[in-house]
Amino acid sequence: MSPAIGSTLFIGGLALFLYGTQVLTDSFGREFGGGFKRALGRLAARRSGAFAFGAILAGGTQSSSVAASLAVGLVEAGLLPLSGALAAVMGASVGAMAVTFLLGFDWTVFSPLFLACCVIGRKLPEGPLRRASENFIGLALLLSGMALLKLGLGPLSAAAPVMRWAAFFGAAPAAVFLVSTLLAAVLQSGNAVVAVAIALLSGGLLPIEAVFPMVSGAHLGTSAPVMLVSLGTRKKNARRLAWANLLYRAGGVLASGAAWGLLSGNALLSAAPASMAPSLALGFVVTLNALLFYPFTGHFARVLERIPLQERESLAEPLYLDDAVLTLPAVALRLLSREMARLANFTDELLTRVLLFPGGTPRVDALRKDLPALAESCLDFMFAIPAPPEGDPSRTAYSVVSYALIAMRSLVSVAA
Repeated sequence: MSPAIGSTLFIGGLALFLYGTQVLTDSFGREFGGGFKRALGRLAARRSGAFAFGAILAGGTQSSSVAASLAVGLVEAGLLPLSGALAAVMGASVGAMAVTFLLGFDWTVFSPLFLACCVIGRKLPEGPLRRASENFIGLALLLSGMALLKLGLGPLSAAAPVMRWAAFFGAAPAAVFLVSTLLAAVLQSGNAVVAVAIALLSGGLLPIEAVFPMVSGAHLGTSAPVMLVSLGTRKKNARRLAWANLLYRAGGVLASGAAWGLLSGNALLSAAPASMAPSLALGFVVTLNALLFYPFTGHFARVLERIPLQERESLAEPLYLDDAVLTLPAVALRLLSREMARLANFTDELLTRVLLFPGGTPRVDALRKDLPALAESCLDFMFAIPAPPEGDPSRTAYSVVSYALIAMRSLVSVAA
């Protein structure tokens, strides 16, 4: 097999791995909807429960940013303190790391058969087998991508340019750390970088000394998606949590780096199977990170709350609505109620200004222009909330909020 074919298999395997991660996230969201996530929401009421909340959610979705988004929604709804959201972020790093131990096994023979069974199962009539196939096809794609990564490295390991590249990075741990950090940020997946590390180490293209810099860079780079999302949001808690996530992971990388050197980690890691070494190194980083920071979560939250962040007000854009909490109707209704209170305040301001200044002012013009858009956003969010079933305690609240919002939209239309 030529190096060109090996490169194609490697790149295709990485793409299949990332696609499998996305499918796994989507299937988790469909299968474990309202009831399961409501149970998680109740679990998050305590700090230890919030940690478990983040671990379970990130383990199922393979995305720590999903857990962070839901945690922000719970904070904004007043159901979770900021310290609980920080605990959820810590738990998310542990949950997302857990699947990397699966990647260390050889799935070359099993994964195509697993994928074929899932594809066939999706063609079956509606029933348990079909639902199981739809839920597991993401995992099958992920493992098949891992198998392709390893297959592609066979011919690549014989190519002279690749060997020179491996020798260069093996002698430059700082370069390995920077590249893996950037790769995790671009791919928005630290586990994809760990999968590449497993494949490279198994193929003899990555020295054992480069494993720790690579997985610690992946751990730090995973904070980039949450950080980028926070740049476009006006929610103070979301921005605080993004900075907390970055500082938490950076602190963990520094602490684990010092401990790794003191414990002669590379020597210990060389005794482990090559396919498991990156997962073990990442487990060391993530576990030490959580153990060091979890006891001080409350102090960390108080420091963050003192950061003077300003909410950038935009009349037309919602401040509290977040699509990530739509599967938690009780939380979504609380956030919608807060947004409706904001809409009511702006409507009252508009009516007062119109009465006091009949000639109009720039502020009145802005309110007349933007309030209808805000009302429509609230209405769209309300229709996106799954209607609670008969007998559900939140059904009454859903009806009350719905009627109140429709009446408020009519008032906004008249006032504007």
